[in-house]
Amino acid sequence: MDWPVNSAAERQNYPQNAVTPSGVRNHNERLVLSVVKREGHVASSQIARLTSLSAQTASTITRSLEADGMLLRGAPQKGKVGKPSVPVALNPEGAMAFGLRVGRRGADLVLINLVGSIVARREVQYAYPLPHALEDFVEAAMGAIIDDLPKRLASRIQGIGVATPFGLWHKPEAAGAPPGGMDAWRGYEFARGFFRFTSLPVLVANDATMGCGGERMFGAGRTLSDFLYFYVGAFVGGGLALGGRVFLGAGGNAAAVGSILVRAGDEQPNQLVHTASIYLLERQISARSGADVKLRPDSPEWTLDDPLIDQWVSETAKALASAAVSSAALVDVRAVIIDGAFPDGIKTAIRERMAQAIDQIDLLELSAISVFGGELGRDAAAMGAAYEPILAAHFLEGSQFGGAKGAAADTI
Repeated sequence: MDWPVNSAAERQNYPQNAVTPSGVRNHNERLVLSVVKREGHVASSQIARLTSLSAQTASTITRSLEADGMLLRGAPQKGKVGKPSVPVALNPEGAMAFGLRVGRRGADLVLINLVGSIVARREVQYAYPLPHALEDFVEAAMGAIIDDLPKRLASRIQGIGVATPFGLWHKPEAAGAPPGGMDAWRGYEFARGFFRFTSLPVLVANDATMGCGGERMFGAGRTLSDFLYFYVGAFVGGGLALGGRVFLGAGGNAAAVGSILVRAGDEQPNQLVHTASIYLLERQISARSGADVKLRPDSPEWTLDDPLIDQWVSETAKALASAAVSSAALVDVRAVIIDGAFPDGIKTAIRERMAQAIDQIDLLELSAISVFGGELGRDAAAMGAAYEPILAAHFLEGSQFGGAKGAAADTI
């Protein structure tokens, strides 16, 4: 099953039977849906003006989308003169999609609706990820979720977005795997693996990039046009939003923040991934306790009263501040969103210390940089991934990644 990936226009050519209920929509339908999505609620009489369509065309499309279950008509709003205005809004049940976040400690599968609300979720934890075990989890989780849905909703599931670290086989020891233990990921194709239990189209992108997209659409980035996104997991990753869209670059490697050279304190410059990643803290705590410690967001070890964690938070904050300033010097971003696989108290401490570290750097001609806490945590990647099939099928913008190569689809 093929999924065109190079442009929004190509995605409109996806076979009509690949999405439900109406296949990939034409330009004018996408335009109306996009306007309603942007406005939230809009008087049906105003759609023609906002879309530059004729009144008759706008009315016909709006009625068709309402009949198709994509729009909901609200109660008439009485004005001073003329007929009452009737607002329309997106119908949350109009479309749904799965989003899978593949992590080095666990995986999450969510089902979201047309307005981005999570309808259902399943999760699994593991020592380290392996393809066959992940496939078994996804098959069972999808089956359970679909079984719980009314048939009228199950038929509206558009596809599966997968948010995964690229090169999962790299540094297996940092993920808790033996040498070569994750080599099965080399050349692995999610669509081929999932084909044995689903015919839904599969779209794959980097997990941190999808997290950036999730925060842009549903989290702290909703009101920000441009921002840099850091997610501190087992390995630190990130994303970049410019002009209200996630930016990948020609090769899909934009905002590969782990490769940025930083200086955290008085040390020699080093890559961010070797300073601001949780695996480093796990090694320190494991060495101290004599036991193998794997930190999860709800692990009891997360406390600033622990000198090792307090020191790691400070070093991570300084490294992130250095990376943020270096990035701002190139792309002129004035906002940074920080999140990670840790409790809110740790996130707040990193954000505050990061802002303090930025204040101590001479920004020269750079604009001030504001630091925000992410609102979605690890859900950001799964939600960003899940909304991709919905965007591609129903909205004018298509994929938020603009067809960049890095937002690649697995095909079989």
